[in-house]
Amino acid sequence: MMHVVDLSIRGLPKFDSNGVPTGLYKPDLKAAISGIRLAAHIGGLLVQKLEVGGPGVFEQMTDAELGGALLGECRALGLSERSLAELRKAIERD
Repeated sequence: MMHVVDLSIRGLPKFDSNGVPTGLYKPDLKAAISGIRLAAHIGGLLVQKLEVGGPGVFEQMTDAELGGALLGECRALGLSERSLAELRKAIERD
């Protein structure tokens, strides 16, 4: 996939009316951006912006409740106990 992104950034060669390469290249940045977004999505680097519950529910939670909810979600996703312990430490520091 990154090969396609690289080709899109570098561009494809332009040809004159006789089919002879002009030495110029035409990048397709829209395709490159789409490829990068797809790679990030596949790699799990994008955050889905879905609000769970009613509007403003997170604003009504205390820091302790929010930290507990975060740990619960991470546990449900299958994070290791070591990762959960590190996350718990980070939450407690803040």
